[in-house]
Amino acid sequence: MSRYEASKPHGLNGRSYTGHVMLCREAHGGVSIAGKRQKGAPFGRKVSTVPRERDTLDGRLMIIDLSHRLEDGMPAYPGLPTPRFKKFMSHDQPAQQTQYAEGTSFEIAQYEFGGNTGTYVDAPFHRHRTGDDFGRLPLSKLVNLPGVLVRTNGDGPIGAEYFRNIDVDAKAVLIRTDWSKRWGKDYFKSGPYVTADACDVLVQGGATLVGIDCANIDNMQDPARPAHTILLAAGIPIVEHLRSLDKLCSKNFRFFAAPPAIAGGTSFPVRAFAICE
Repeated sequence: MSRYEASKPHGLNGRSYTGHVMLCREAHGGVSIAGKRQKGAPFGRKVSTVPRERDTLDGRLMIIDLSHRLEDGMPAYPGLPTPRFKKFMSHDQPAQQTQYAEGTSFEIAQYEFGGNTGTYVDAPFHRHRTGDDFGRLPLSKLVNLPGVLVRTNGDGPIGAEYFRNIDVDAKAVLIRTDWSKRWGKDYFKSGPYVTADACDVLVQGGATLVGIDCANIDNMQDPARPAHTILLAAGIPIVEHLRSLDKLCSKNFRFFAAPPAIAGGTSFPVRAFAICE
């Protein structure tokens, strides 16, 4: 297949996900326990920038949060606008909500940010004029995907050799570089990136989605952006700025990263997470 030739969509081979999910266990054999809940706060109030990493559901599911928290004034990708969050309607201004009964108020926020903010997904339309936007991109390429975690060696090119002997067919391929630990420091610079040859292997192997925990899946010094070009031409969504991939304590997990169904949407933040089996 040509490097820039679009491939056929890759589904889940008709498989459904109806079974029970086992709780992830640490290396010492003990069951992981979710920590105390981190509560959010209104704009202007200082809160932790670290999302809650683990949660449980019905005592059986281990949910791993793989997203950066979105905050007013947070760092943005170079050249994009700084995110600004504003109060449109506030609990602290009941005089402006006279249409409601006494004691009844609502908080409504207004958000201004570029689509490539925090942890986000790229639709094919982000790179290719005729590619699917979020209004057309099927959920089957974004949620409930069996995942495979690929560990790489920090900085520099991530070549085809990392993927040749891995079954990526109909899977979300998450690439762990640990570059996310630089978030809030020197994160937004070119570091690890996936080479064109590696992307060819992922396309030919039938990957459904590719995610990475660094500033850009491409070499930021390469204006051709081959990784975006190849993967999105094949209809493979890209999730960038993941975090906490080291928390995936089992090789068996399912991945979720759904954006709103925006007509003309190209890139948008997501609450990416994994469920360990």
